[in-house]
Amino acid sequence: MNKEILGVLLVLLCLGGLFASCVKDKTSAATLDCSHNYVYESADSFSIKPIIQLACSYQGCHERGASIGNFTDYNVLKSYVDNQKFFKRVIDNKDMPPSNATLGPKSLTTEEIAQLQCWLDQGAQR
Repeated sequence: MNKEILGVLLVLLCLGGLFASCVKDKTSAATLDCSHNYVYESADSFSIKPIIQLACSYQGCHERGASIGNFTDYNVLKSYVDNQKFFKRVIDNKDMPPSNATLGPKSLTTEEIAQLQCWLDQGAQR
């Protein structure tokens, strides 16, 4: 009998943890304010450059000298934005960064995707 109660408590604890993590994701996305001016590079907290540096322009990917596009250079990144490749891969398909990346993150957070979406919606300004 004690094993059954312990098993039920363990299942409830796991379900509670899953629910709490889902609520956190929804809250962070829901509280994002796109009325802020998101820009590529700025000293304030509305710069998307840290996201690009962490998730895109690390060693072996979109770094300086990369044949697949140097995202450390705003003008190169903007060309990917202008031809819709950035939107399609990062926002629409959500397959960048790649899940099999050996360096860098395997995915973007909900908040990072929302911030990039705000930046794109606002014209992807420098």
